[in-house]
Amino acid sequence: MARGLLVPAFGPGWDIYLDKSSQPVPSAVAGFVERFAEAAGQALQALTERSMLLHGDIRADNMFFDGDHCAFDEAWRHYRFAVAYLMILPVITLNGWDALPERSLALCVKLTDRAVATIDEIDALEVFE
Repeated sequence: MARGLLVPAFGPGWDIYLDKSSQPVPSAVAGFVERFAEAAGQALQALTERSMLLHGDIRADNMFFDGDHCAFDEAWRHYRFAVAYLMILPVITLNGWDALPERSLALCVKLTDRAVATIDEIDALEVFE
């Protein structure tokens, strides 16, 4: 479902984001956006390597562990895939620009600003290479 419905809606939402946001987009993130459909497939594959619930609010008190074993490198890899992929949610919401309340639109722009900054800050795109 994510590949069929969400990924195609990303491009038009991103165009709205670029028009409405005042934040600069780092060149690496801009390049990632250009190949988002391909990258999304890779991220979705990585994120389904293990069963997990994923809603975009990744912090320790929102996680469940099976036993006491947690491989940091694997968790960090999956986290970076999720950070890069999950910017899809606020971006596709921007497709409703003419119908959504101003507060909702401002939130989606701010969430995308933060996602772009986080992707750049944690070098999330390295996992796609």
